[in-house]
Amino acid sequence: MRATAELIDITSRLQSEDINRSLAGVKSYKNNGMSFSERTEKLTEAGALRTTVFFKNKQDNPDNSELTGFIEYMRLSDKRMLDMIFFLAELGNKERKYADLTKEEKQQLIIAINKIKSLTALMPKNISYPI
Repeated sequence: MRATAELIDITSRLQSEDINRSLAGVKSYKNNGMSFSERTEKLTEAGALRTTVFFKNKQDNPDNSELTGFIEYMRLSDKRMLDMIFFLAELGNKERKYADLTKEEKQQLIIAINKIKSLTALMPKNISYPI
């Protein structure tokens, strides 16, 4: 019985040491708000609420013309970033237009963009460029 207790104690200390070692570089960074996943979830909820408020008929989904324009702009100006968004959304064919996507694919695309927005909010503000 005593050996089991010692084994549990040693295992828990090893796990906490591993966690402390893996977080060693994180000590200089501090997030004073919601976690990454909470931010993404709240942005998605806000988008759903926007649809509920501004589109009384749920079948009459928003056209998201601003998002459509953004995708076309990115296709012309920075294809790699657009590819990253499509990759995050787990959408295969990157050449498709927003209007060609299914409802589920549009949702995936919006969640991917919300993840990027969440990440941007958590990035350090004062970064010095090494010269």
